[in-house]
Amino acid sequence: MSRPVAFGFIDGKRHAVLTTGTPALDELVDGVRVGDNLVVVSDSEAALEMIGRAFLAATQESGPFVFADTEGRTAEPVPPGSVVLDRRGGVLDAAAMTDDLIAADNQVGGGATFLIDSLTRVHVRCGRDAALELFLTICPRLYRRGSVAMWLLDASSHDQAFLDRIRGITQVFVHLHTQDGELEAEVMTSAGRAPTTLGRKQRLREEDGALLASGPVGASRGRLGALVRSQRLTRGLSQAELARRVNVSPSALSQVERGVRGLGAETLIRIWEALGVPFGPGDTLLRGYRIARRSGHQDIEFGTGVTGRLLFDDPSVGRCWRVTVESGAGSDQPLLTGKGSESIILEEGVLDLQLSGHAETLHEGDSLVAPQALVESFRNPGPIPASVVWLVRHG
Repeated sequence: MSRPVAFGFIDGKRHAVLTTGTPALDELVDGVRVGDNLVVVSDSEAALEMIGRAFLAATQESGPFVFADTEGRTAEPVPPGSVVLDRRGGVLDAAAMTDDLIAADNQVGGGATFLIDSLTRVHVRCGRDAALELFLTICPRLYRRGSVAMWLLDASSHDQAFLDRIRGITQVFVHLHTQDGELEAEVMTSAGRAPTTLGRKQRLREEDGALLASGPVGASRGRLGALVRSQRLTRGLSQAELARRVNVSPSALSQVERGVRGLGAETLIRIWEALGVPFGPGDTLLRGYRIARRSGHQDIEFGTGVTGRLLFDDPSVGRCWRVTVESGAGSDQPLLTGKGSESIILEEGVLDLQLSGHAETLHEGDSLVAPQALVESFRNPGPIPASVVWLVRHG
């Protein structure tokens, strides 16, 4: 079997592997982009092993490579000069592994390729929160550095809330599950791709130790259902609450989100109105503007003492939130995981920020535009809640 092209030159610099190593997956996700974190979740250990082997094989002609080996899933040789973090035996420490990945990233520089063969083992050995913190730290970092990373997870070992949190951060999320004796892959997150990529499905078969497509890439009702579910979760709404607003039963909405049943036009319009999502051209769009009605706004909790309300989400502008940070509250992780620049306007209070290693303090009326740096952490040191308008532009 011939190997796919495993590297590219961008702005005269050699960059990370631009393939999953499995052509069927490449086609499914519409190609690999510089900066992608590719999360593959499956209930098939054999499938994860084949994907890991194929990805590792594809790195043989790529640039710098880092391999976090926790399961020993693959016997493929690593490229000469690679950084291998062997975590197969002994005590697994998530914090130490995070530090080692950061050190490896500093060593190889940007535009590298990473394989983390089992975030699941970190979850099982160190706990859910430790595994999530590792991912929250490393995923945005590698994106900013223009590296490509493959993360493999065993679906049976993670709860849905954990997987949803991962989906909300990463650029590409693919779920492989057994369907009628065959593997079916579905794209659950597809940042930076055409909207039609989300919800794509592909049947796969094993042949000579590799995963091959057993039919064309297909679209289904699952794509629309996945989009409805994604928009609902973004706004922090339960299925029961959205069903109540739309005047359908929770079981009917559940079937829509799972792709079991379709949607009538009137119901779809009511769903988008309830979620505050623009639907169709509308009179206002013909006039050159669009209105996001407050009926679709919903507060969600980012963390202890930090709440947000999505004001609008527009492909031409970005995603805009009003964020409230209580006195003493904050986070040592990025608040939002957009793929472009960030703009902040502090309406009230005070906010300490860390951006690319620099400390900044905003006071009432101050604003900040970060076209390249990422807000890595924030905290409210003041006595009153800080009110922030936070815009993340689509990359």
